[in-house]
Amino acid sequence: MASLVISVQTEGRSERVEFSDDEISIGRGLVDSGLRINLKDEAVSRSHARIWRALDGYWIEDVGSMHGTRRRGMPLMGPARIFAGDTFELGDTILT
Repeated sequence: MASLVISVQTEGRSERVEFSDDEISIGRGLVDSGLRINLKDEAVSRSHARIWRALDGYWIEDVGSMHGTRRRGMPLMGPARIFAGDTFELGDTILT
């Protein structure tokens, strides 16, 4: 099973996180279910976005966050397939 490696840049630091789960929840503080990336960025909602594995690759969608999720500066308007090197902004946090 392939894994997903995400570079998380926030608060002046960067870390790489590797996941092998089929779904990842992203948010600030506690996230209700699934594996999570916890962020302290106050512009990130408690439950902000999710990433999941489908037959054709990984996908990301905003789950109704207050400030939205952007891909290369443009707001996500629905689920979006993730390609190597994509950059997503959630508040002041950058996921690559």
